[in-house]
Amino acid sequence: IEAVYVLKAPFSFINNNADTPGVGFVYIVLLISPLIFFVLYLILFTSRLYKSLFNNINVLLYAADKISNGDFDFKVHGLKRLEFIRIQDSFNAMICALKEMINSLSKSEDERKIMVSSIAHDIRTPITVIQGQMDLINDLKKNRNIDITPHLDIIRRNCNRMSMLTENLSLLYKVEKPDFLMNIRKVDLKKMLNEKKQEIRTMVYYKNVKIIFDVNLSQSYYYIDEAMILRVIDNLLYNSLRFTKDGKIELK
Repeated sequence: IEAVYVLKAPFSFINNNADTPGVGFVYIVLLISPLIFFVLYLILFTSRLYKSLFNNINVLLYAADKISNGDFDFKVHGLKRLEFIRIQDSFNAMICALKEMINSLSKSEDERKIMVSSIAHDIRTPITVIQGQMDLINDLKKNRNIDITPHLDIIRRNCNRMSMLTENLSLLYKVEKPDFLMNIRKVDLKKMLNEKKQEIRTMVYYKNVKIIFDVNLSQSYYYIDEAMILRVIDNLLYNSLRFTKDGKIELK
Protein backbone atom coordinates (compact mmCIF):
# COMPACT_ATOMS: atom_id res chain seq x y z
CA ILE A 1 0.00 0.00 0.00
CA GLU A 2 2.87 2.41 0.80
CA ALA A 3 4.50 1.63 -2.50
CA VAL A 4 1.30 2.25 -4.43
CA TYR A 5 0.82 5.48 -2.54
CA VAL A 6 4.35 6.63 -3.38
CA LEU A 7 3.77 5.90 -7.09
CA LYS A 8 0.42 7.65 -7.13
CA ALA A 9 1.43 10.59 -4.96
CA PRO A 10 2.72 12.83 -7.81
CA PHE A 11 -0.41 12.33 -9.85
CA SER A 12 -2.62 12.73 -6.77
CA PHE A 13 -0.94 16.08 -6.09
CA ILE A 14 -1.82 17.23 -9.60
CA ASN A 15 -5.41 16.04 -9.22
CA ASN A 16 -5.73 17.70 -5.83
CA ASN A 17 -4.53 21.02 -7.31
CA ALA A 18 -6.48 20.89 -10.55
CA ASP A 19 -8.07 24.27 -9.76
CA THR A 20 -4.61 25.95 -9.67
CA PRO A 21 -2.96 25.17 -13.03
CA GLY A 22 0.12 27.26 -12.24
CA VAL A 23 1.04 25.09 -9.29
CA GLY A 24 0.46 21.96 -11.33
CA PHE A 25 2.67 23.24 -14.15
CA VAL A 26 5.50 24.15 -11.80
CA TYR A 27 5.17 20.78 -10.14
CA ILE A 28 5.33 18.95 -13.47
CA VAL A 29 8.40 20.99 -14.54
CA LEU A 30 10.17 20.20 -11.29
CA LEU A 31 9.18 16.56 -11.63
CA ILE A 32 10.70 16.17 -15.07
CA SER A 33 13.58 18.64 -14.55
CA PRO A 34 16.21 15.89 -14.19
CA LEU A 35 15.19 14.53 -17.58
CA ILE A 36 15.23 18.00 -19.15
CA PHE A 37 18.65 18.69 -17.64
CA PHE A 38 19.98 15.38 -18.95
CA VAL A 39 18.66 16.05 -22.48
CA LEU A 40 20.06 19.59 -22.58
CA TYR A 41 23.41 18.44 -21.21
CA LEU A 42 23.57 15.62 -23.75
CA ILE A 43 22.77 17.95 -26.66
CA LEU A 44 25.29 20.60 -25.63
CA PHE A 45 28.07 18.14 -24.75
CA THR A 46 27.59 16.05 -27.90
CA SER A 47 27.62 19.18 -30.07
CA ARG A 48 30.87 20.46 -28.58
CA LEU A 49 32.45 17.01 -28.72
CA TYR A 50 31.47 16.62 -32.39
CA LYS A 51 32.92 20.02 -33.30
CA SER A 52 36.15 19.23 -31.46
CA LEU A 53 36.53 15.82 -33.12
CA PHE A 54 35.66 17.25 -36.54
CA ASN A 55 38.31 19.96 -36.20
CA ASN A 56 40.97 17.50 -34.98
CA ILE A 57 40.28 15.00 -37.77
CA ASN A 58 40.45 17.77 -40.41
CA VAL A 59 43.83 18.92 -39.08
CA LEU A 60 45.17 15.36 -39.19
CA LEU A 61 43.81 14.77 -42.72
CA TYR A 62 45.43 18.01 -43.91
CA ALA A 63 48.74 16.92 -42.39
CA ALA A 64 48.46 13.47 -44.00
CA ASP A 65 47.84 15.10 -47.42
CA LYS A 66 50.96 17.28 -47.05
CA ILE A 67 53.06 14.25 -46.10
CA SER A 68 51.75 12.25 -49.06
CA ASN A 69 52.77 15.15 -51.34
CA GLY A 70 56.30 15.10 -49.97
CA ASP A 71 56.03 18.24 -47.85
CA PHE A 72 57.78 17.78 -44.50
CA ASP A 73 58.45 21.43 -43.65
CA PHE A 74 55.59 21.89 -41.20
CA LYS A 75 54.32 20.83 -37.79
CA VAL A 76 50.85 19.76 -36.73
CA HIS A 77 49.29 22.15 -34.24
CA GLY A 78 45.86 23.25 -33.04
CA LEU A 79 44.54 19.87 -31.84
CA LYS A 80 42.44 19.84 -28.68
CA ARG A 81 41.83 17.25 -26.02
CA LEU A 82 44.52 15.24 -24.32
CA GLU A 83 44.24 12.14 -26.53
CA PHE A 84 44.62 14.16 -29.74
CA ILE A 85 47.51 16.17 -28.34
CA ARG A 86 49.38 12.89 -27.89
CA ILE A 87 48.55 11.98 -31.49
CA GLN A 88 49.79 15.46 -32.53
CA ASP A 89 53.14 14.87 -30.81
CA SER A 90 53.46 11.47 -32.51
CA PHE A 91 52.66 13.02 -35.91
CA ASN A 92 55.31 15.70 -35.47
CA ALA A 93 57.91 13.11 -34.43
CA MET A 94 57.02 11.02 -37.50
CA ILE A 95 57.32 14.07 -39.80
CA CYS A 96 60.81 14.86 -38.43
CA ALA A 97 61.92 11.24 -38.86
CA LEU A 98 60.59 11.10 -42.44
CA LYS A 99 62.28 14.38 -43.31
CA GLU A 100 65.63 13.16 -42.01
CA MET A 101 65.26 9.86 -43.86
CA ILE A 102 64.33 11.57 -47.16
CA ASN A 103 67.25 14.00 -46.84
CA SER A 104 69.61 11.12 -46.09
CA LEU A 105 68.38 9.14 -49.10
CA SER A 106 68.63 12.19 -51.32
CA LYS A 107 72.19 12.89 -50.16
CA SER A 108 73.16 9.25 -50.68
CA GLU A 109 71.67 9.28 -54.19
CA ASP A 110 73.54 12.48 -55.05
CA GLU A 111 76.80 10.95 -53.84
CA ARG A 112 76.18 7.87 -55.95
CA LYS A 113 75.54 10.00 -59.02
CA ILE A 114 78.79 11.88 -58.43
CA MET A 115 80.68 8.61 -58.02
CA VAL A 116 79.15 7.14 -61.18
CA SER A 117 80.20 10.26 -63.07
CA SER A 118 83.68 10.04 -61.55
CA ILE A 119 84.15 6.38 -62.48
CA ALA A 120 82.81 7.03 -65.99
CA HIS A 121 85.39 9.80 -66.30
CA ASP A 122 88.17 7.55 -65.01
CA ILE A 123 87.32 4.82 -67.51
CA ARG A 124 88.25 7.21 -70.33
CA THR A 125 91.88 7.31 -69.12
CA PRO A 126 92.73 3.64 -69.77
CA ILE A 127 90.82 3.82 -73.05
CA THR A 128 92.98 6.79 -74.09
CA VAL A 129 96.12 4.91 -73.04
CA ILE A 130 95.13 1.80 -74.99
CA GLN A 131 94.31 3.88 -78.06
CA GLY A 132 97.69 5.63 -77.81
CA GLN A 133 99.56 2.34 -77.45
CA MET A 134 97.72 0.87 -80.43
CA ASP A 135 98.70 3.90 -82.52
CA LEU A 136 102.31 3.50 -81.43
CA ILE A 137 102.30 -0.21 -82.25
CA ASN A 138 100.81 0.57 -85.63
CA ASP A 139 103.62 3.07 -86.32
CA LEU A 140 106.36 0.76 -85.00
CA LYS A 141 105.20 -2.51 -86.53
CA LYS A 142 107.18 -1.84 -89.71
CA ASN A 143 110.40 -1.69 -87.70
CA ARG A 144 111.27 -5.29 -86.81
CA ASN A 145 114.07 -4.23 -84.45
CA ILE A 146 111.69 -2.59 -81.92
CA ASP A 147 110.19 -4.75 -79.20
CA ILE A 148 106.49 -3.97 -78.75
CA THR A 149 106.19 -6.14 -75.63
CA PRO A 150 106.27 -3.15 -73.20
CA HIS A 151 103.44 -1.55 -75.15
CA LEU A 152 101.41 -4.74 -74.97
CA ASP A 153 102.04 -4.87 -71.20
CA ILE A 154 100.70 -1.32 -70.85
CA ILE A 155 97.60 -2.28 -72.84
CA ARG A 156 97.06 -5.34 -70.64
CA ARG A 157 97.41 -3.34 -67.41
CA ASN A 158 94.94 -0.74 -68.59
CA CYS A 159 92.48 -3.44 -69.63
CA ASN A 160 92.75 -4.76 -66.06
CA ARG A 161 92.15 -1.23 -64.75
CA MET A 162 89.02 -0.94 -66.86
CA SER A 163 87.81 -4.23 -65.40
CA MET A 164 88.38 -2.94 -61.86
CA LEU A 165 86.57 0.32 -62.58
CA THR A 166 83.67 -1.53 -64.13
CA GLU A 167 83.49 -3.79 -61.09
CA ASN A 168 83.42 -0.72 -58.82
CA LEU A 169 80.58 0.64 -60.90
CA SER A 170 78.58 -2.57 -60.58
CA LEU A 171 79.11 -2.62 -56.79
CA LEU A 172 78.09 0.99 -56.37
CA TYR A 173 74.42 0.31 -55.60
CA LYS A 174 75.27 -2.38 -53.08
CA VAL A 175 76.92 0.11 -50.76
CA GLU A 176 76.11 -0.26 -47.08
CA LYS A 177 79.20 1.35 -45.60
CA PRO A 178 81.08 4.50 -46.61
CA ASP A 179 84.31 2.53 -47.22
CA PHE A 180 82.70 -0.29 -49.19
CA LEU A 181 84.98 0.21 -52.21
CA MET A 182 88.24 0.02 -50.28
CA ASN A 183 90.25 -3.08 -51.16
CA ILE A 184 93.35 -2.86 -48.98
CA ARG A 185 96.19 -5.22 -49.83
CA LYS A 186 99.99 -5.37 -49.93
CA VAL A 187 101.25 -3.43 -52.94
CA ASP A 188 104.72 -2.84 -54.37
CA LEU A 189 104.25 0.90 -54.78
CA LYS A 190 107.67 1.50 -56.34
CA LYS A 191 107.00 -1.07 -59.07
CA MET A 192 103.57 0.37 -59.68
CA LEU A 193 104.97 3.90 -60.06
CA ASN A 194 107.73 2.70 -62.40
CA GLU A 195 105.12 1.06 -64.61
CA LYS A 196 103.09 4.27 -64.57
CA LYS A 197 106.18 6.28 -65.52
CA GLN A 198 106.83 3.96 -68.45
CA GLU A 199 103.21 4.26 -69.52
CA ILE A 200 103.05 8.05 -69.35
CA ARG A 201 106.33 8.41 -71.23
CA THR A 202 104.89 6.51 -74.17
CA MET A 203 101.99 8.98 -74.20
CA VAL A 204 104.36 11.91 -74.87
CA TYR A 205 106.06 10.13 -77.76
CA TYR A 206 105.00 12.87 -80.18
CA LYS A 207 105.25 15.76 -77.70
CA ASN A 208 108.12 17.88 -76.44
CA VAL A 209 107.30 17.01 -72.83
CA LYS A 210 109.67 15.54 -70.26
CA ILE A 211 108.32 13.13 -67.63
CA ILE A 212 110.06 13.14 -64.23
CA PHE A 213 109.19 10.86 -61.30
CA ASP A 214 110.91 11.83 -58.04
CA VAL A 215 110.08 8.81 -55.89
CA ASN A 216 111.52 8.49 -52.38
CA LEU A 217 109.76 5.66 -50.53
CA SER A 218 110.73 4.53 -47.05
CA GLN A 219 109.24 1.05 -47.47
CA SER A 220 109.22 -1.62 -50.14
CA TYR A 221 105.54 -2.46 -49.74
CA TYR A 222 102.46 -0.51 -48.62
CA TYR A 223 98.97 -1.62 -47.63
CA ILE A 224 96.76 0.45 -49.91
CA ASP A 225 93.90 0.19 -52.37
CA GLU A 226 95.81 -0.05 -55.64
CA ALA A 227 92.83 0.78 -57.84
CA MET A 228 92.02 3.93 -55.87
CA ILE A 229 95.58 5.26 -55.75
CA LEU A 230 95.87 4.69 -59.50
CA ARG A 231 92.68 6.69 -60.05
CA VAL A 232 94.21 9.62 -58.17
CA ILE A 233 97.56 9.42 -59.96
CA ASP A 234 95.93 9.04 -63.38
CA ASN A 235 93.71 12.07 -62.81
CA LEU A 236 96.75 14.16 -61.91
CA LEU A 237 99.04 12.90 -64.67
CA TYR A 238 96.62 12.77 -67.58
CA ASN A 239 95.07 16.14 -66.78
CA SER A 240 98.59 17.54 -66.66
CA LEU A 241 99.42 15.84 -69.95
CA ARG A 242 96.28 17.19 -71.58
CA PHE A 243 97.21 20.80 -70.85
CA THR A 244 100.99 20.59 -71.24
CA LYS A 245 102.20 21.23 -74.78
CA ASP A 246 105.89 21.43 -73.90
CA GLY A 247 108.08 21.52 -70.79
CA LYS A 248 107.89 18.86 -68.08
CA ILE A 249 105.48 16.98 -65.86
CA GLU A 250 107.01 16.06 -62.52
CA LEU A 251 105.56 13.69 -59.95
CA LYS A 252 107.11 13.84 -56.50
